[in-house]
Amino acid sequence: MTDELITTKIFSSDLKPLKHAVLFKNDTSGTSVSDPSKILLREFLPTGFVIEMPIHSCKKGHLVTLFILEEPVNVKFSSSFDSETVHKKVKNAIEVVGKIEDVVTNDDPQRENVTVHFNQYDEVRWKELVDTYIRIQEAMNEFMEQKKL
Repeated sequence: MTDELITTKIFSSDLKPLKHAVLFKNDTSGTSVSDPSKILLREFLPTGFVIEMPIHSCKKGHLVTLFILEEPVNVKFSSSFDSETVHKKVKNAIEVVGKIEDVVTNDDPQRENVTVHFNQYDEVRWKELVDTYIRIQEAMNEFMEQKKL
């Protein structure tokens, strides 16, 4: 058994990182989270996802508009951002309209896990995004098997 970290065995040429950011607009309350670094994409669902975000951003049943952006996001958004502004500033943003299905406080009392079900979205682009993450996970599993990690 070795004390070597797994990160020392993985080289950037072996696996390309992929990360997406999320902008959040609560259409029910009129509030938003315009700093994508405050939202973490935690889990993909067939027609939605689970995100981790600051507490009190939404409640179960609220209607929301979200924008999924490929990292790095090198632009800033005001708290009153709208669809037109996002699409002008960020190429290939995926816009979805959804409903909050669940809100659960996590280990950090200032953050919560929010389950969003998509009501209006581009199904083809969503499937492509999910499939991309699945391929990366499969490549990571294969890589780790080959390296005996």
